[in-house]
Amino acid sequence: MTRVLLLKHAQSTWNADGRWQGWHDAPLSAAGRREAREAARWLRDRDWSRTISSDLTRARQTADIISSELGIEPPAIEPRLREYDVGDWLGLRREDIEARWPGDLAAWRDGKLSRVPGGERWESFSNRVRSALEDILSSEMAPILVLTHGGVIEAATAVAGADQRRLAPLAGRWFYVSAGKLLAAETADLLAARS
Repeated sequence: MTRVLLLKHAQSTWNADGRWQGWHDAPLSAAGRREAREAARWLRDRDWSRTISSDLTRARQTADIISSELGIEPPAIEPRLREYDVGDWLGLRREDIEARWPGDLAAWRDGKLSRVPGGERWESFSNRVRSALEDILSSEMAPILVLTHGGVIEAATAVAGADQRRLAPLAGRWFYVSAGKLLAAETADLLAARS
């Protein structure tokens, strides 16, 4: 059975600044580059067939660092694994969003909004994530490491009907397909594993 580990990228410059980034192409921060190198040590225990990355810089840089540290080929790029388009919330901090759209942030987190103002429809986002994962999981048997975004992992988790949780950098979840259905397995938090 093909299994894929979806991991959230390491800390970006906008993560460090507390900004919603969506499709913004923020690079990794210096701390993020260190986190990616450290995470590679925790990933050495598997024989990864390959790495795949979102097309956004923060995920690509994380995947490049990890692939290099593991001595495997550079990541393949999969644009369908790009983060959710946060529309009018781009570049804002939580307090800015709450001030301009009172209650919408909580409604979004509770699944009561189908899209943020000016953003992508959640259903469209989930469908592109599902399509990408189905294609990846049908490709080969060895474990595949995917560097992506928190929203992508949340969408995949929802499609699989598993419990949700907020993800720190370099945390994620294993997924696989059984009887044509996407299923979620155990979670992984590489940076928490170091302590």
